[in-house]
Amino acid sequence: MPDPLLWKQRIRTLRAFNYSDTMQAGVLRERLLHSSYSLTESRVILEISRQSRLTATDLSRNLGLDPGYLSRLLGRLESGNVIERPRSERDGRRRFLKLTEDGKRIAQLLNRRVDDDVAEYLAGLSESDQARLMEAIRTIEEINDSRAAYVPDSRYFLREAEPSDAERLTKTYETLFEQTFGHADEFHEVITDTNQKLFDPASTTRARCWIAEMNGESAGSIVVEPLDEKRMHIKLFMVESKRRGLGIGGSLLGEAIRFARQNGCQKLILWAVRDQIRLQRLLTRHGFRMRDRPSISYYGMKFDVECWEVPFS
Repeated sequence: MPDPLLWKQRIRTLRAFNYSDTMQAGVLRERLLHSSYSLTESRVILEISRQSRLTATDLSRNLGLDPGYLSRLLGRLESGNVIERPRSERDGRRRFLKLTEDGKRIAQLLNRRVDDDVAEYLAGLSESDQARLMEAIRTIEEINDSRAAYVPDSRYFLREAEPSDAERLTKTYETLFEQTFGHADEFHEVITDTNQKLFDPASTTRARCWIAEMNGESAGSIVVEPLDEKRMHIKLFMVESKRRGLGIGGSLLGEAIRFARQNGCQKLILWAVRDQIRLQRLLTRHGFRMRDRPSISYYGMKFDVECWEVPFS
């Protein structure tokens, strides 16, 4: 065994590298050294132990986990008194993830077991192979760091909006509307009504909102809301200008179409300002057809618009 300080440094290096999901050497096993927690559950517990003021959205992004799957996993951990989700004192709509006292003891145990598991792996290598492994890790990290410096990260994922997103959605759409058409108090009322339908537990409206996230930021969103028993409409839809061309709009539109189909909708409708060529192409690719080009008055303003529809029956 090498010098104890060097040994500990190698354990930390290998843990950090394996944690990034770059290496799949079997160092962390599916059931972490006979722990009652799965690998994913263990990763979640350890991630919560590392960071304060962590939300479920943050955790989903950091670990690359599907939001729905993560929500169920967090529910199990909360029922088992491993975590708690207190509301933010500054924003009651936000919930932070926090380990209970039992959870902290579990995290300490998991950390010790991970160190032991990594040490067992390293002990199976010769001194020269350990040194080569550390050098290989440093080389890969240097390459990844240099690549990140000039290759933009075009990965994004979609998730359903949460109550904590209400303020951000309001600000985003109000800013976009004001920049495009000017200020309108009536539009604020529409956004307020939309948030209520989306996030008020007492609401019976089948409204849904999906958000595209990229590099920790919102890259776009879409809101679908029923018009009547047979029709739904896309009430709000936007992609941030710096994120266009990555397929985000198509992914959001696809979610809206699937939701409408699954809920027995016979027709999905979208109203758009006329002659937006890129939007027209996107809608056409997803089966929409233009049905009308009227001039309407809304929010105290006059708009020349297009009505697009996609039938499901």
